[in-house]
Amino acid sequence: MRREIRILRLLMHPHMMYEVIETSSDIFVVMEYIKSGELFDYIVEKGRLLEDEARRCFQQVELSVCLILPTLFTS
Repeated sequence: MRREIRILRLLMHPHMMYEVIETSSDIFVVMEYIKSGELFDYIVEKGRLLEDEARRCFQQVELSVCLILPTLFTS
């Protein structure tokens, strides 16, 4: 669990997480609230995304992956 917390703290990214709060008995991960839920469910519900919206979603996912990969190999 400590490794995961360390990785989460390294991943402070505007589209993923705001803060990790650790107490003696609990761990809280404060993340961005997305009222439409999971991206997959959002796409299924809409049927398809317009190009501009799809591009924004992809760029956010791509940026998140680019931040995660180096962290996984250095931790």
